[in-house]
Amino acid sequence: MLYASLGQGCCYLLITILLRFNEKDGYAHQNEVASASIAFFFLYYVFFGIGWQGVPWLYPAEINSASMRTKGAALGTATNWIMNFMVVEITPIGIASLHWKFYIIWTVFNFSFIPIVYFLYPETADRTLEDMDRFFRENHDPLVFRHKEAISTKRPLAYIEHEQEEVRRTSSVHAGMAMQAARNKSNATEYNEKKEGRAPMLSTDGSHDEFKEDV
Repeated sequence: MLYASLGQGCCYLLITILLRFNEKDGYAHQNEVASASIAFFFLYYVFFGIGWQGVPWLYPAEINSASMRTKGAALGTATNWIMNFMVVEITPIGIASLHWKFYIIWTVFNFSFIPIVYFLYPETADRTLEDMDRFFRENHDPLVFRHKEAISTKRPLAYIEHEQEEVRRTSSVHAGMAMQAARNKSNATEYNEKKEGRAPMLSTDGSHDEFKEDV
């Protein structure tokens, strides 16, 4: 998202400069700069597709807790379409009124995304949903750049160790439940044998493989 914002901002900056020369009276290379500006429009959408296209659909679901995930995703999607509608509506008016200067607005917007993402957006790559829940539960500072766990491109070691501990704990609980179930089954079998008046006979290896009637 940071690199995409930088690329988008540079594209709009060059578009603004090129359109300025295109609208300059008597400029000898108006067709050339107009064609170059079109190329940078296409390049802009390459950066946008790589860095920002999926953000409204994916990022809200990654950073919200389980109880807020659907609400956050809905809000992100709604905001995305509202802003798209606004841009489509104001762009013709802006171009007609401001000409090439209208693109200065989008240049500023795209460059402003860089500090916004750096300071406020925690990294979600190589994280589990539980990792994000733990981060927000333990850190209440809105400036995420102060926390190494929030900006690291690799999964923090603390999260890996916590997950391994949870796996060990869960495995231990399951093993204990399995052992308890086996003991309960064994006790139930012995109880039924005694109730029916049979006593188990021990084989040479100590296992109960034959039965005899009590006399």
